Amino acid sequence: MVRVLLIADAHSNWPSLSAMHSEVGNADFIIHAGDSIGYGPFPNEVVDWMKSNANVNVMGNHDYAVVAGNYSDFGANAQIVLRWTDEVITAKNLKYLSNLKDVWTGDVFGVRFGVVHGGLSDPHNEFIHPYADESLLRNYFDKLGVQVLVTGHVHQLFVRQVDDNLLINPGGLGQPRDNNPMPSYVLVTIEGGRIIRVEPHRFNYNIDAYKEKILKEKLPPIFAERLYQGR
Repeated sequence: MVRVLLIADAHSNWPSLSAMHSEVGNADFIIHAGDSIGYGPFPNEVVDWMKSNANVNVMGNHDYAVVAGNYSDFGANAQIVLRWTDEVITAKNLKYLSNLKDVWTGDVFGVRFGVVHGGLSDPHNEFIHPYADESLLRNYFDKLGVQVLVTGHVHQLFVRQVDDNLLINPGGLGQPRDNNPMPSYVLVTIEGGRIIRVEPHRFNYNIDAYKEKILKEKLPPIFAERLYQGR
């Protein structure tokens, strides 16, 4: 048996990411569905972790904004954090982000996975909600030729079966938005080329440490305050 760890939207939240890693321990394969940066005050710590640990990471809309140097599609507070991120991120970490793919497909221990931050019509910005149209999802599974599609962007944890396929959003690791302040991840257990278990998990972490760093860097405090409500 092997364990595949699914995470998404880490958003420069090192206290959450490190707490998750401590809880999970070693996984056999790690997938992150985009947005390593944005909103949070620990971009280099999070990207360093991704470089060392994530087998798959894709480009999110915040990642792309810093890579492209264009923040016009974001609100004023988000732009402040993106500009600050652009100033503090290391050259090596910016290069890593610039090389991320929009969509990834591949074989993971005999199971075909697809990973995209948004959706196929717009890999960075499309919102695939838990209630997304089934015909749209079937089309995406057919186009990619995958059994499991991992998405992010909506910051909501859900697992949905579509025929014999699975749509999984691991939720907002760095910023949950389902009225639950506990971040989330999903563990998929594979044996003999078959998925035998899908386990969503939520966990606690030190939000205060995140808030202290936000205030120290003079970033918009709203991005810390919302973590206490999970929105």
